[in-house]
Amino acid sequence: MPKNISALKQAFEARLLDGALPGELEGFGEEERKAAAAFVAEAAAERPPGTAKVVLESYEDERRRMRLTVINDDMPFLVDSISGALAAHDIAIHRILHPVLKVTRNEAGQLIDIGPDAAGARPESMVFIETER
Repeated sequence: MPKNISALKQAFEARLLDGALPGELEGFGEEERKAAAAFVAEAAAERPPGTAKVVLESYEDERRRMRLTVINDDMPFLVDSISGALAAHDIAIHRILHPVLKVTRNEAGQLIDIGPDAAGARPESMVFIETER
């Protein structure tokens, strides 16, 4: 795992709530935010160039749910497309968070640096979704 994984966790956690819609943060306390940030950071640590990274896992709190993350180059309508694909399969979405972070990756797709001042940084969508299992 790249040495920047903890920096990505911190960056994602700091930006996690940006643009959240009303109701999306209900029941999303500090522990839940940290778990979401760790899940997304681990997925984003390595992403082959020109491809989307998709990770899905089951988890339990007081409910049984799934969490999905999609890491991709930032582009228009990405969240709408993901939401539409889930809706087409009658999968209820409980939470969508979508920060866009500027990151630098090496040729192999490993995360090298995070932040707008990083050399060669490009915006990436880091979509986090919670659904029914």
